[in-house]
Amino acid sequence: MKERVVSRVFRRSAWLACWTILTTAGAVSANGLKVYSSSMKFGPFDLETDSLQQLPGGIEPFGFEEPVWVIGYQSAIVDADGQPVDDELRCHTMLRTPVPDAWMGRPTNGIPFKGFFSDAYNLRLVLPEGFGIFVDVGEELDMAPMFNNRTDVPVVAGLEVTVYFVRDADLAEPLTPLYTTVASIVDPHMYMVPPGGDIRESRYRFPYSGVIRALGVHLHPYGRSLELINETRGETVWKGVGSVGENDRLIKMPFLQNPDGYAFSPADTFVLRAIYDNPTSVDQDAMAGFFIFFSTENGEFPPPPQAQLSDETHEPSPHSKH
Repeated sequence: MKERVVSRVFRRSAWLACWTILTTAGAVSANGLKVYSSSMKFGPFDLETDSLQQLPGGIEPFGFEEPVWVIGYQSAIVDADGQPVDDELRCHTMLRTPVPDAWMGRPTNGIPFKGFFSDAYNLRLVLPEGFGIFVDVGEELDMAPMFNNRTDVPVVAGLEVTVYFVRDADLAEPLTPLYTTVASIVDPHMYMVPPGGDIRESRYRFPYSGVIRALGVHLHPYGRSLELINETRGETVWKGVGSVGENDRLIKMPFLQNPDGYAFSPADTFVLRAIYDNPTSVDQDAMAGFFIFFSTENGEFPPPPQAQLSDETHEPSPHSKH
């Protein structure tokens, strides 16, 4: 049974009329906890032609009026009537806490936050059982729905987002808190891939220690895979390989749940390896990055290091084929 709830979620925006918040008691999880969901509608918007990374509604702040643990997230692209439309109109959405003041001015890679993402190939993410992202009373989260329109035709589209959570008051013991960070091939995150195969790498070190519990991948239509390699230990942590449709475009990426975890520290050097295959005769847009959900030894948010470690990026040859 659906219940319209205003007190559970707060919003501050001039676009308040664009949002509908419905909180619904959901399925009972394996550990006997009731899962709730908050569904939000954003838009619809008139998307510009042949334009990427559009934020027509800007960034929308919202939060909860009681302590909760967010455990899942999903989104859908819809038209003005609420009917599903092409998922590739979505670049990605992010629901996240703002960058902490202590981390301001540092490279994007490695900055910790609390948050989720979705894109055209990751429509629904669920954290491993026993883990969650804790959001306190009044703690601000930003919703950033970003659109792509690669066509020469104007498009009207909106976004529906559902957040799954458990109430902290329902827990006999807290869940294991997770935090999020991004590891991207390039920063800023957009680059272009030429016709043919494209293999690109960058080296990366976490500026803190932790344990990876889940991994999501963000790629664009002609992406094939993204691999995280621990160069220090000489092993692959995980390689996310996408499913490709008949038109040679990506249709789905896997999401890794790893409750046992993979420990990392600033002493580890990681290699990110992105593979694209562009079958067209012109350059195509690309992104390649991991959304990393991790825990810390003491459960606390990671403090900034004294000095930020730099990234090293290696450019591929224009037609390198894997």
